[in-house]
Amino acid sequence: MLIREFPGQTVGQKWHYLYRGGEGVEFKWHYHPEFELTFTRGAQGTRYIGSDVAQFDTADLVLVAPNQAHTWYSRTPPADARIQVIFLTQEWLLTLAENGLTEFSAFASWLGTVREGVVFSASLINDLLPVFDALHSQRDMARLASLIRIFEALPRDAEA
Repeated sequence: MLIREFPGQTVGQKWHYLYRGGEGVEFKWHYHPEFELTFTRGAQGTRYIGSDVAQFDTADLVLVAPNQAHTWYSRTPPADARIQVIFLTQEWLLTLAENGLTEFSAFASWLGTVREGVVFSASLINDLLPVFDALHSQRDMARLASLIRIFEALPRDAEA
């Protein structure tokens, strides 16, 4: 069954970060109005985004467009599966750009071109691995700096 998910916000922020570790990857067919950037490590299985069905390997980085039905599934839930999810809206980034942080304009415009989703390359995943590790362990401005580094890298992945 397709479920409308309500991801919420990290306290005081207009974006939300979610981490799940050691739980495996269960089939949960859902959608929501936010963009979802999902980094899955240590699991293998099947990724479903809209009508696209593809296998994913031990490192998978995908941006899912708003209101796009999606899920990941791994039949054998590995104990070392780690999933990091970032929820964000294009409106939030445009508001930042309009209120003095014009550096977000290009990324917000690029997000506007994403209709279903983007699967990123192994090369980009390798480059961003330490940034995702930092995103998880840091707080406050340091975490925001990691988020911005991720935002900066995504549109430049020519192999995506």
